[in-house]
Amino acid sequence: MEENIKYGVSSWGIMLQARTLVDEVYRTSTRALPFYMLNSIIVPLVILVARRIYIDLYGLLPILILYEIIALISMVILFMGRRALLNFSLRAAYRAFIIAGVLGLITGLFIGGVLVLRTTSSIKEKAR
Repeated sequence: MEENIKYGVSSWGIMLQARTLVDEVYRTSTRALPFYMLNSIIVPLVILVARRIYIDLYGLLPILILYEIIALISMVILFMGRRALLNFSLRAAYRAFIIAGVLGLITGLFIGGVLVLRTTSSIKEKAR
């Protein structure tokens, strides 16, 4: 701390920078959340519509179920990252956002994954 004061950076300044980073990353992850949620309801809607128009999906059902499970897992990991962020645990949030971002490229309608991966780069750049 003495070293920070010597260079003109107070502990209040560091806390303000951390809070600004958390707010920025939280807002970006909030923008990605609707894409993850929308994608998690696509599979049930496809199954519902296919049953209504009498299309047989039994061959595709295991693939659809696997996709839905991965979509839900990625959304849960995204929520875990957001929770870690609120606790100012940047390292845990970074790890969770990396996993959620990579899974989100597949299950977050791509744009959700890109937004979450952008948050990880923001954490990495500004948390030095």
